Amino acid sequence: MARFEWTTERGNLVAIEVERVEYTVHRDLDGEGYEEKRAEKRITRMTLNGAEVESSRFDHHQGNTCVKFRLGGREGLALLPTDISESIWAEERAAQAAASARAEKLDAERRKFERFLGAGETHR
Repeated sequence: MARFEWTTERGNLVAIEVERVEYTVHRDLDGEGYEEKRAEKRITRMTLNGAEVESSRFDHHQGNTCVKFRLGGREGLALLPTDISESIWAEERAAQAAASARAEKLDAERRKFERFLGAGETHR
């Protein structure tokens, strides 16, 4: 579990505790059942100016990552600072970058192979 704190533009002190939660989704595809493992980041605890919020979750607002929360029956948004957002999802972003690099490499190999096979030929 990781803990992050920051002060909003309006001077509110926000503290969140985040953990990675893994779970399994059961799917059925044309009668063939299978399990798909997934993981996500969840906010396990959040305080706003020292007061515990009733509920909170990650969300997006106008292209920014934020925390949507409920406190005292009212909903609010707290924008995540860029450095905190990057820290929370660093592992996932690194894995995505590695997967993209592997896909680009495979695509380049495929194009090279197709050029080799089709050198001088026209296919319709």
